[in-house]
Amino acid sequence: MSRDAKSQINELSSEQEANAKKLRMYQDKVKALEAKEELLTKKGRNKFIFSLGLKAEKCIPDAEYLTDEELRIIFNYAFDMPEVKKLIARFSAENRELRK
Repeated sequence: MSRDAKSQINELSSEQEANAKKLRMYQDKVKALEAKEELLTKKGRNKFIFSLGLKAEKCIPDAEYLTDEELRIIFNYAFDMPEVKKLIARFSAENRELRK
């Protein structure tokens, strides 16, 4: 094998190693960004649930004295009414259209 061929092989090997390092670096960046996205999604969901709980607490007097089961029964009863179901469906459809 000639010197030129050996030097080309060495060059290509060095380039391959450098590209492999870059690839690992970018894969690590992608993992970090995915973890950050998951955390932000979780924080947003927690904020939504917390604010929903606060709204429910305002609507139900002395909610802190009710058990989880009693609250579940109240919510099931309230949201099972046909008028409420229609209202929820209408609001959901309108908001879905706005987000498109």
